[in-house]
Amino acid sequence: MDEDRDRIAGFLINKFRGDPALLTPGLKMLEDRCGGVPVLGVIPMIPDIYLAQEDSVFIDRNRSFGDSDGLTLAVIKLPHMSNYDDFDPFHKEKGLRLVFVSSPSELPENTAAVLLPGTKTTIKDLNWLKETGLFGRIREMARRGTPVAGICGGYQMMGRVIRDPEGVEGDGGTTDALDLLPLETEFSPSKTTVQSRGSLLGGPGFFSNLTGQECRGYEIHMGRTELTGEGRALYSRDDGSCDGAVSANGKIWGSYMHGIFDNITLRRAFLISLDWQPDEAGESEEVLREREFERIADAVEAAVDMDAVDRLIGLA
Repeated sequence: MDEDRDRIAGFLINKFRGDPALLTPGLKMLEDRCGGVPVLGVIPMIPDIYLAQEDSVFIDRNRSFGDSDGLTLAVIKLPHMSNYDDFDPFHKEKGLRLVFVSSPSELPENTAAVLLPGTKTTIKDLNWLKETGLFGRIREMARRGTPVAGICGGYQMMGRVIRDPEGVEGDGGTTDALDLLPLETEFSPSKTTVQSRGSLLGGPGFFSNLTGQECRGYEIHMGRTELTGEGRALYSRDDGSCDGAVSANGKIWGSYMHGIFDNITLRRAFLISLDWQPDEAGESEEVLREREFERIADAVEAAVDMDAVDRLIGLA
């Protein structure tokens, strides 16, 4: 349509592999067919970008990451898993193996810790855990001393029950959870979406040396989770409220905070408690990701007619 064509000010070709010169005839054809609208640049394919993948297809194709002989962390691959990039920081640590599992038989015998990720449907995925046998297996491993950590929906699953009085996730009712932490969750139609920042409250196990350590991330979840009388919170938000829970022995813990493993001090304290030893100082996720953004920006700037772009957006 002419009116649609008139709205196009330029083209960018993205993720191009090969010699851009070979594409020149095609670029000229594109410009001619679109009434002279220019191609402003051909951005090359940039390999090995350390940023979150677009969707879980990446996990479907890659079920194991890291050193095959390293300390093994098992992430439960829930059917409706979300925010699996919470575990990306482990990819940069040497001597680690991260495995995504969907059944008890896939849990490695040498699993050092179980990680429960976020999910778009907590109750449905909790029932899936029961159907597959992972529910009982995780409880058994926890009883035998295997650490278990959960984030968001995974954290909700670690409590005693999940109530859904208004049927937010389907038929409603009450669902028994893993009973690994003294907490209860109740769903409501309102959704929490906030940036979150606070300070760790210390506690047993590896948390004993983390009192006051700042942690930052975000929350995006349905439901409200309350600790029962004997529960211990994980951290205090800047607004004075608390989040998360830690077991009496410090091996079982969870939080609503996505990005909590970005904190290199907490992450490494957790890993060291599993008998992992760092062989180098390491860098924070903030530094690593900023470096990747700069690398992408440099590649785009080198490949694109930025003067023309500046003119189009009124900066020149």
